[in-house]
Amino acid sequence: MKYYFKSKSKKYLLATILLLSLCPLLGLTYSTFIFSSNNYRASEMYIGSLLYSIKINDESVSEIKVKPGKTEIVIEVSSLNTVSTNYKIVYESNNNISIKYANDENEETYGLIMTKRKSTLQITNNSEEEITVKFNIMGGYNTNELSEVIIPDKYTEIPDNYTKYDINVISMYVGGKSVDELDDNKVYKLVDYSCTNGETVTYDNATNHLGIEGFNKKTKCTVYFEESNLLIDHILANDIAYRDDEASKYVNSPKGINFAEISSDTNGKGLYYTTNPDLTEDLDGDEYGEIVYYYRGAVENNNVVFGGFCWRIVRTNEDGSIRMRYNGTYENGTCPTTGTDVKINDTTYAFYESSDNEKYNEYIWEDGTGESLAKTTIDAWYISSGLVNYANQIANVPYCADKSNPTTGNKNYTFYGAANRLMDITTISAKSDAQPTYKCADIEDKHTVAGDSWGGNGKLSKPIGLLTADEVAFAGGRMYQSDGSSDNKTYYLYTSGGYWTMGPLRWTVSYATSFSVRATGSLTHHDVLDTLGLLPVISLKPEVTVASSGTGSYTNPYVVE
Repeated sequence: MKYYFKSKSKKYLLATILLLSLCPLLGLTYSTFIFSSNNYRASEMYIGSLLYSIKINDESVSEIKVKPGKTEIVIEVSSLNTVSTNYKIVYESNNNISIKYANDENEETYGLIMTKRKSTLQITNNSEEEITVKFNIMGGYNTNELSEVIIPDKYTEIPDNYTKYDINVISMYVGGKSVDELDDNKVYKLVDYSCTNGETVTYDNATNHLGIEGFNKKTKCTVYFEESNLLIDHILANDIAYRDDEASKYVNSPKGINFAEISSDTNGKGLYYTTNPDLTEDLDGDEYGEIVYYYRGAVENNNVVFGGFCWRIVRTNEDGSIRMRYNGTYENGTCPTTGTDVKINDTTYAFYESSDNEKYNEYIWEDGTGESLAKTTIDAWYISSGLVNYANQIANVPYCADKSNPTTGNKNYTFYGAANRLMDITTISAKSDAQPTYKCADIEDKHTVAGDSWGGNGKLSKPIGLLTADEVAFAGGRMYQSDGSSDNKTYYLYTSGGYWTMGPLRWTVSYATSFSVRATGSLTHHDVLDTLGLLPVISLKPEVTVASSGTGSYTNPYVVE
């Protein structure tokens, strides 16, 4: 296991001036850079009597133009000196530019150097224009610690990755027992720490990296871990979560995912999260949305075994519970793969229909005196499947049948909440600026079992529902297009058969339609006279634990204890 400590040295101009004035007395050399005017020597940097050179992607240059989004470069620093020196590479500050090491396997370009060091850097350009990034070096002789190298104003340091063995200051405990390192095959949670200089310690269990922020000299920290079997900790340990409004390995845009298009290798694949208050519920009243992690695209590590059945994790709810869609039976230690038809039933007349739209508008799921066939079918399955015996592990959270904002569209039909967000109701096609949400606008549409803490309607008799159209869109589905651009047979919600979602789409002159997923994977709608499958959805409580060996794959799923 590798340990990395992020140094955030203070950048005081006065300290730089004082240090420069004391250099002769201290036997050190710290200075700014002298660049030659000819092209060849433009990558060579003098620091007092020290000389270094830089190559970027094998070219002798010290600057590079980067386009919007994320760019990886290979940077090589060479020492042209006869003695070892300490140095840091920095770049000219720009509010739209951030730089970090691309991955942990690369050599860090800082510290003691005799000949040359090479590393891969990831540059993020958050603007919409091309920006020139200029690199410089700060350093001096090795009579001082690297942490004492001063970074001048107008420059930003690439976060240093000091290893445990470079600093030799860390003591670790797991469950109260001293250990030399953490086991890469286990999942841990940082529970406490103390540092001699008051630094802040963070831990990323997706990468097993410790971060120590705020130190600029040797420090000693003691950190305390506990092994964790929480399902959410295992999810985060086996995946790196990206914000949905940022570029990532599988997002080909500086603005993040385009929800108007299907998921793909360049439009979302993996674990993402959002705290956008327009997209997630604010449960604690601080005017910020609670964090929601969600899977998107062709992922294969969101498989869970619970109650004897296989499930696909869709997302976390705002209270930390984990929402899952039924994915068939668990047989011979394996779960069904993406594309398997895994419905529990085929259902016609799934939702209410009436000669006028009042009953559909108000009571698509249930009206307190009568219930839709979809609801009675999955309620019965909840009991017959034996899930009722695991009720203490199943969360009581809302399942949204969104009837908000009824709007007149094509042919004067009435369209409801998700239809307005995901489709052009005039042309009945995919919306070019589609934006799904996890929020449910009206309390009467938040179907919960009585006694929940969300302020739902309390009309459910069992804590079970169906996917919403918005959840399908987050996962990678797109409204049906006749040209085939909405077909998606790779994302994890695709099955080889069509199935119902929970929300209404529109009321026509004499019949109702609800959102559904086509056999091609696209998000669409069917009238309630059609026959489609039902795939139940439940949510596990945040404190649910799993066996330690699972990785979420089809053949090695998370197994709930």
